[in-house]
Amino acid sequence: RQVFGDDDFLTQWAVHSLARTHLSQNDAVRAEPLAVEAVKSSRRIVGDQHPTTHSAIAVLAYTYQLQDKHAESAPLIAELLREPRNDESGLPRRYVIWGLRLHGKRLLTEKKYAEAESALRECLALGKNRVPMESEYWRTLSLLGASLLGQNKYAEAQPLLLESTQRLKQLVETQGAALRPLDRRYLTEALERM
Repeated sequence: RQVFGDDDFLTQWAVHSLARTHLSQNDAVRAEPLAVEAVKSSRRIVGDQHPTTHSAIAVLAYTYQLQDKHAESAPLIAELLREPRNDESGLPRRYVIWGLRLHGKRLLTEKKYAEAESALRECLALGKNRVPMESEYWRTLSLLGASLLGQNKYAEAQPLLLESTQRLKQLVETQGAALRPLDRRYLTEALERM
C-alpha cells in the first residue's frame, strides 16, 4: 500500500493472497475482512467480469461458508454460477468449479441432496479437464458421497466415501507437517461422513 497505493492491482492481489493464506490455515475470521476488501477493490480496479474478481468472490464465498454464513455466501455463489462454464480456450473456468463445489456444499447443509448431487457431479466433470489440487478433488468426491447418503443411495455412496477418505488420509501422511490445516479439516469432515 505504501509503495503502490490502494488502487493498484498488485495491492489488490496481495490482499487477496493474504486472505487465501488465512483460509489455508483454516482461519476464516482473519480472512473475512481481507476477502471483503479484495472483492471491493477488484471490482473497482479490474471490473466485475475479470477472472481476478471472480477468484476473489470465490474466496469470500468460501470464507463465509466456513463460518456458516450461508446467507452471505449464496449471492456470491450465484454470481459465479452465472458465468460461462468455459473460457475462450475451451477450458473450464476454475472459479466456476469452485462455485459449483460451494453450491453443492450449501445445498447439503439445506438437505437438498439431489440438487447437491447434480452440482457436485458437474463440478467433478469440469474439474477433470483441469489439474486440480488433490485435496479439493477428494473433498468434492466426499461431498458427492454425502449427497448420495442423503438420498439413501448407500451402495453408490460407499465407494466414493471410502476412496475420498483413503486419499485424503494418504495426503495427510505424505505431507505431514507441511499439510495445510484446511486439508486436515477436509479429512475430518470425510471421516465424519464415513
